[in-house]
Amino acid sequence: MAIVDFTGRHFTGRNFDGRNWNGSTFKETSLTDVSLVGARLQGVDFEGTVWSGVNATRADFWSTAFGPANFKMASLSNVNLSRADLREADMTEVSASGINLQNANLVGAKLVMASLLGDGVNGANLRGTIFDDADLTMASLSEADLTNASFRGAKLVETDLEGARVVRTDFTGADMTDVGFTDIDIYAAIFDLAILVGVSWTDTSPAGGRATTDLSFRGADLTDFSSEDSNFANADFRAHPSGAVTKLNGASFADSDMAGALMSGVEAVGAFFEDADLRGADLSGGAFAGANFNGADLSGANLRGADLRGAILTGADLTGADLSGAILDGADLGLATGDAGTIFEGASMEGAILDNASFLGTNFREPQRVKQPDGMGEGVRGRDAVHLHDRRDVFGGGQVRDQVGLLEDEADVAAPQRAQPVGIAGGPRDWPPLETDLAARRPVDQPRDEQEGAFARARRSHDGHELVGMEVERHAVERLHQRLAARIVLRRVADRQDRGHDRTSCGLACIARRTPSWAAARPITRTTPSMAARSSGSSTMRRGKSGNTRYATATPRA
Repeated sequence: MAIVDFTGRHFTGRNFDGRNWNGSTFKETSLTDVSLVGARLQGVDFEGTVWSGVNATRADFWSTAFGPANFKMASLSNVNLSRADLREADMTEVSASGINLQNANLVGAKLVMASLLGDGVNGANLRGTIFDDADLTMASLSEADLTNASFRGAKLVETDLEGARVVRTDFTGADMTDVGFTDIDIYAAIFDLAILVGVSWTDTSPAGGRATTDLSFRGADLTDFSSEDSNFANADFRAHPSGAVTKLNGASFADSDMAGALMSGVEAVGAFFEDADLRGADLSGGAFAGANFNGADLSGANLRGADLRGAILTGADLTGADLSGAILDGADLGLATGDAGTIFEGASMEGAILDNASFLGTNFREPQRVKQPDGMGEGVRGRDAVHLHDRRDVFGGGQVRDQVGLLEDEADVAAPQRAQPVGIAGGPRDWPPLETDLAARRPVDQPRDEQEGAFARARRSHDGHELVGMEVERHAVERLHQRLAARIVLRRVADRQDRGHDRTSCGLACIARRTPSWAAARPITRTTPSMAARSSGSSTMRRGKSGNTRYATATPRA
């Protein structure tokens, strides 16, 4: 073995096959049509060299004794490095075109700011290779092993990655426009802040037989990204810590596995998720206007506050999904399904289509607005109070007996009038005794029957007469999982509060009622055993049924 110094030399058409030049120097040397097949070039310095038409198949550029070879700023044109050992080689700012690295070993190599063009990198072992800021435009990395490789800030426009192994590979900030991902084994790769516009991604699967890919796309641009039958289970599409929002506008994830994906706050206007598996995915706060979720499985998904205006959710499975506060104006939920675990509380659904949808037991309630007056703790009043009397006045608390589904006589609502003082003599000792309200199981004042044609029940401050002063009564504020009694203090009846009362007067007011036309036109077809008169206080209660509607009346005793 001879260590030689060929600095600045020019070699053309020479044959150096099998030569042992370990540790030698070829700095700024020109090699044209030279053959280095099987040569031993461990630790050789090739910085600034110009290679053209060189055949270095099976050449050995690395050893523990001499270390890696140095190719800094070298120019490689039509060079064959197939099956070469280039472990840990420093190829910073290398300019290469038509280079063949098929089955070469570049584990730990550095190609920072390198320009690597050509279709001969197929099957290369690039485990741990550093391609940071490298230019790999239109290069072929098909079937290459990119495990633990780094492409941070690299340019991979139209690069071919078909059949590559991408495990824990870092593509942060890389430009991957129009890259082809096909038949890739992938796991835990990082695409944060990457540009993936127009990328085609098909038939990818988790490496090593895993069930999920655990990919990260935080802050990435996936506009017009196209994926079909691919695995994105547990993928992270949330905004990047820098604040960059992930963009999925016009992207397609048809038939893809996105179970458990984190997509909160994404921009996915017009995105395509037809037949996608989104079980347990987090889409909260995302912009999905006009997106297509036809046939998608969204069971258990979190869509709280998501913008789904004009979205297509036909045939979607929304079992157990949370759409609280979501905007579904104009959305199509035809044939969609939900259950008691599906929540639409506070959702906006103006113009939404629910043709042939099935949402048995689903919560469509408006959000409860509870405003605490000054110094009142849990008190509620005025228009900010939660009014439940229209739904729970008649045995709404679930008493075991014949229950009234709907009262047939409702008072006509007149314009609100300024309240007049109501005489309430004395203090608390003069107030009527309390009894249990069966509708909400709470203490209220003694029932009165002065309202003509109404079912006898406890008086409340929102009835046709107003209570004043410091009169205190209990009011049940119903929530999803509990019932609480909150104090209502009515300070001044003269305050303008839009309660919709018929009128206010001293003493008791008699409110005329009339039976709705739909109820009057329906004859009573049968009665129930509970038609027998019942006595309550100073009134007699009767029950009956008209069609599918139960009713109850209270008649004052003579």
